[in-house]
Amino acid sequence: MLYNTPVGAVLVEMDTGKMEEVLSAQKDKLIIVTVFQFLFSLLIIFMLLNRKVLMPIHRLIAQSEKLASKKLVNHSNGISGMKSVF
Repeated sequence: MLYNTPVGAVLVEMDTGKMEEVLSAQKDKLIIVTVFQFLFSLLIIFMLLNRKVLMPIHRLIAQSEKLASKKLVNHSNGISGMKSVF
């Protein structure tokens, strides 16, 4: 300012191209990590569900089918047979 009158104007610009590249790369990495984490979680859930729920149900179905066809030959007493369940 010269004698309280503006002499000119200054325009300040900044190139954000490099920041946008870095942010895009970080976003891509985050998406990849999130997808892998989700797939790994699904695998763990499936394994636990299979082991704790589905396998006993399949075993129960097979034994009930054997019992229905009178082919069940396991004559162990109830207490010793329970050890394998727990």
